[in-house]
Amino acid sequence: MSSDQSKAANAKMRKLLGAKADEAAAPVTMRVLAGGESDDEGEGQAPWIELPGGGRMDRDFAHELGNLLAEKLIFRRESEVVTINGETGACDVMSAEAFVTAVEDYCVPYVKRAIKGGTDNVPKSMSKAQAGVVLASAAFRQRLRKVTRVGWVTAPVIRADGSMRLLPDGYDEETGIYTLPSAVTVRDIKLEEAVSFLRDLLKDFPFHDERSLAVQICAMCAAWGHGLQALTAARLGFVWTANSHRSGKSLLAQLAITPSYGLAEGQTMADRQELRKMLDAVALQGGPYVFFDNLTGHIQSEIVESFMTTPIWTGRVMGSQRIFKAPRSAVVFITGNNLTVSPDISERTLTCSLYLENFDPQDRTLGRIIDPISLATAAMRSDILSAVWAIMRHWDLAGRPWAGTPEKARRLAGFAEWSDIMGGMVQAAGFGNPLERPKDEQSPNSRDVHMRTLVELLANALGADVLGEFEFQQIVDACYDNELFTWLFDGRVKKEEDGADWFELNSRSAGIFGLLLTNEMAAKKKGRIFSLKDGRRVRFAKRGEGRAKRYQVEILPAMT
Repeated sequence: MSSDQSKAANAKMRKLLGAKADEAAAPVTMRVLAGGESDDEGEGQAPWIELPGGGRMDRDFAHELGNLLAEKLIFRRESEVVTINGETGACDVMSAEAFVTAVEDYCVPYVKRAIKGGTDNVPKSMSKAQAGVVLASAAFRQRLRKVTRVGWVTAPVIRADGSMRLLPDGYDEETGIYTLPSAVTVRDIKLEEAVSFLRDLLKDFPFHDERSLAVQICAMCAAWGHGLQALTAARLGFVWTANSHRSGKSLLAQLAITPSYGLAEGQTMADRQELRKMLDAVALQGGPYVFFDNLTGHIQSEIVESFMTTPIWTGRVMGSQRIFKAPRSAVVFITGNNLTVSPDISERTLTCSLYLENFDPQDRTLGRIIDPISLATAAMRSDILSAVWAIMRHWDLAGRPWAGTPEKARRLAGFAEWSDIMGGMVQAAGFGNPLERPKDEQSPNSRDVHMRTLVELLANALGADVLGEFEFQQIVDACYDNELFTWLFDGRVKKEEDGADWFELNSRSAGIFGLLLTNEMAAKKKGRIFSLKDGRRVRFAKRGEGRAKRYQVEILPAMT
């Protein structure tokens, strides 16, 4: 278009639109705000912050940015900078790439540009390298609020003054817990209403006995009650084991997890390397639970055993070579059919045993249908947590009694505080004591059961005596005759000249069984004391070496 054509077009537009045409064509004046300056015509303008360079030091920038973000939704979890993931409830480690744009939600980074007669401030994103320097800077991290974990719903805590309260939404300065907003509400209801609701909710599950029901209630309290203990306190896990499929064991675990954290995320116990990566991620993100669902066979894992009791977990940040240290507070949940577990896992968990009488699970008549989807609704989660809150409030108002008898608390070694809190509130609500030792046939720790049974057999063989000694082969015969340690026994049956049978272990089995007797049952030469079901206390010890080796059984005086 020529200059004359442009003028003609403009003249025509002015004739049609009048003054509005001149207003629309007026030049736009843009104003660049200096760092920290606000626009008089606007409110809530993001502050400007000068990027490092041109004489401005990285440390000064990191320090200023830390002060600016100190009350924002960027936190630190130990040595890592994190954000709160509203969908997963995890503390996501901030990458340099993500940090570049995350910062721009709260401020405008800029650089100075020389212009005629002075300088101008020009908005500019941080480089990835600059972001990495800031994230690694203690001057920046130390100014952020420390987040210990994230709550999907409000949860109970014991305050520094000793009172028990529900957390508010948002960041709690005293505990470092950030609670996400939720449609789940916790109401104050009477204990009687809560107990009636929970018994009705659980009535169709085939609990082996009342102790197993008490363990289920305990799991529901423990999953929600993280804040009733210090972050690094020892916490027991839970095992659900059943004699048949379709018994409801996985759903029972979800009844503990879902009210607090939404749909439960199950895991398999993968190979050692993948298992370690998963536990590292849980610890770093402040995950509240680990759910190993529908396992089979014998469960033994040094990594899981360590994870369940280590207060501070050391791991590697995913996708990097950085090492982190973070408090480990996750509760471990395990389900499976006919499970056996290692002694170490057994001592770190409570067992809920299920017994399904019907050979075909479909023959059962269920009065109340519960599935993972209905369980995850806000209404159901609210009802369950309100019932659990009633149990907790009753325990609190009753003076926080322990589990056991008024004269003697029942406390599990290494978990005394947890036993007093969780065991105490369940027993106070009338569900019995979840800390009681399960019957032998319900215990997933078959090795310890077999040890105790063997000692009982040997003690009975003493007759009226209180002290006796047994040779290795005599103990092997007692085990073989009573089907103890069958998974260790490999050998053959031999006959004496008189026709009597005896079992000869092969060299490998004899070596393994000998180590079990000497190192674990007898604790080498010191001996160990076993408490039997009839109240007797029996010491099992080793005497002598080589062909002179004997195993000594001594019935001890009753404790007064």
